[in-house]
Amino acid sequence: MTNKPHSRYQHVFVILRADAYDEGDHVSEHVTVKKVVTTERRAEGEVKRLNDLNAEKGCRYYFEIAQLDTEL
Repeated sequence: MTNKPHSRYQHVFVILRADAYDEGDHVSEHVTVKKVVTTERRAEGEVKRLNDLNAEKGCRYYFEIAQLDTEL
């Protein structure tokens, strides 16, 4: 995932945790923001670490890029 920086915003990488729940007739998924980091390399490493650490827990981690808006 290579993205060109936006001229107005800094890119950050949001690490997300997805938990799936079997509710009988369907499976629902709950997503939680776990952490925000400033480099793609750090995001990739943290996602790998968390997925390895929690492999038995039925959740998965992934990351998405976002723009950091610090203006009020």
